Amino acid sequence: MVGNNKWHFLQEISKPYCPEILEALQSESVRFTDLKKICKSQKTLTQRLRALEDCGVIEQEMRKERKKRAINVYLLTQKGKTAIGIVQEIAKL
Repeated sequence: MVGNNKWHFLQEISKPYCPEILEALQSESVRFTDLKKICKSQKTLTQRLRALEDCGVIEQEMRKERKKRAINVYLLTQKGKTAIGIVQEIAKL
């Protein structure tokens, strides 16, 4: 079943908008509202973010801004940093 998990991982990160989401998170953490510029459909964006979280390539972090309410941001995990390298290499083909 381990092989299946690898294929599932590749299927998830290659879905529409996933490479763009990973690239957006490459240099900084990003809020959901900022990611809506990549994917206009809130439902699709939510699905993609959950799938990327389930694969362990991104994670949510709660941040409290000064005198403001807390916000959720998304950031790459170490696995996500590796995945973005793979995605960029595949894009060169």
